[in-house]
Amino acid sequence: MANTSVLRIGGPTLGLTVGTAAHSAVQLKANTPDQINYVACLNTGSGNVAIKFSQLSTDTAALPTDGTFADFVLPGVMETPVVLACPPMNSQLPCYVTAIASSAGNTVFITPMVDQS
Repeated sequence: MANTSVLRIGGPTLGLTVGTAAHSAVQLKANTPDQINYVACLNTGSGNVAIKFSQLSTDTAALPTDGTFADFVLPGVMETPVVLACPPMNSQLPCYVTAIASSAGNTVFITPMVDQS
């Protein structure tokens, strides 16, 4: 089949409890020697969550406001994860994630994914 991507899990799922203060950066982990370029993200909380992936542990996620640009926003009460590109990650290249929400009490799940097609 043309234009079909097959993704497989490339590391353990990380859970973040996200509130209105930016969550400190957490390094994603891989359990494969392959380079990881994608992550599956799921927000089970009711608030919107801005999420940022970076190779720098000092980067911080920001929510967009009127007339400003910021990071990718995961909507509240997601039923299906969304797959996003992330900075390349392997044993030599770290990938950190940070997040901030529009309200308290949100849980975000992030799973590293590998394109094997």
